[in-house]
Amino acid sequence: MAKKLEFEMQPQVLETFLTLNIKEIDLSTPEEKKKMLKKEKMLKYSRRERKRLKQKEKLDRELLETKATADKEQKLKLHTEIIQAVFETYIRVIKLAAESILLPIVLEGLARFAHLINIEYFDSLFSALNNLIESEVLTDREMLHCMQTAFTILSGQGTVINIDPSRFYKHFYCALLSVHAGQSSEMTPIVLDCLYTMIHKRRKQMSQQRILAFIKRLCTLSLQQSPESAMSFLAAVRQFVHAYKYSDILFDAEAQGSGVYLPELEDPEHCCANTTTLWELHLLRHHYDPSIRKYTKHMLHGAPLAGENQLTQDLARKTPSELYELFCNTDVFNKNIPERPPKRKKMKHSSGFMNETFGNYLESVLEAASPNVSKDLHQHLMNQHNRT
Repeated sequence: MAKKLEFEMQPQVLETFLTLNIKEIDLSTPEEKKKMLKKEKMLKYSRRERKRLKQKEKLDRELLETKATADKEQKLKLHTEIIQAVFETYIRVIKLAAESILLPIVLEGLARFAHLINIEYFDSLFSALNNLIESEVLTDREMLHCMQTAFTILSGQGTVINIDPSRFYKHFYCALLSVHAGQSSEMTPIVLDCLYTMIHKRRKQMSQQRILAFIKRLCTLSLQQSPESAMSFLAAVRQFVHAYKYSDILFDAEAQGSGVYLPELEDPEHCCANTTTLWELHLLRHHYDPSIRKYTKHMLHGAPLAGENQLTQDLARKTPSELYELFCNTDVFNKNIPERPPKRKKMKHSSGFMNETFGNYLESVLEAASPNVSKDLHQHLMNQHNRT
């Protein structure tokens, strides 16, 4: 229908694809492998047990035929055909109608079903995604969906193909600063998913400079976030600190280093993140939310797993995405910030007389008579005033 109408349709038409509850396609093992497994199982049984097992399998097949239930293989085959038709539509939109109003919903669909993409689409899809990002016509949300799709593929079936993902790391590194506490705060779940697929799942392929650059960028990003987003980004930093022991260099306050940190550089590999420190944590230590202050204190002490500055179990065991969902859906954060106590008004010290003129006159007379008497009287009046 999309091809027939030349993509002149409402996005809600393609949005129906997002409701598909398809989690796997054609994942059945090959017939040869099934036969080998069956032979191995048969060798473990005695002759009588093998005979009984064959009778049981025959009975199970007969029962399956009598029941009006769909076979799993038929279900997977149907799901495969549906997903293939969906991806053909998506790729056709990306290649032929990249500037149409259908593009946002297509990119969101690709990000959701990227783990089901057939390997034959990889080359053309990666080329199309990179061209879209470099065209600078996408919104920040659409760019994140492109990178989410690319790395979901690379972390799945894409491991068998040779594709350099460094360009997508550059795009993601630059796009992070566009996420803030304003309208773009809804992009936090997408960012967390990208961090998981791009860094956490590919930890063995990550270079030291790239990891340090993303840790530094996430701390900078936390300064412009709502409390729930800041907490989730700090949790991601905590994960990286535990996974990469060399990240403790970012907690070192030495003034000397091999280079100068360049935060405006687009390439995380060459920004010299190893020469900077996480000074953002010292600012977050004074955050208005007590949960952020507690988490930041834990980070400043090197994110210990035990001891005085360790986290509680409900925070330590949750992933960044789980923390974000928890703090968004419940009133976990203490929004009732205590008010500053009112300033006490300073009492003006007076001589103790209602008529100041008379008091000044009395002091002058006593001063002329004897200076010590004047001082003693003044001290006596001050003591009487303080008691009242």
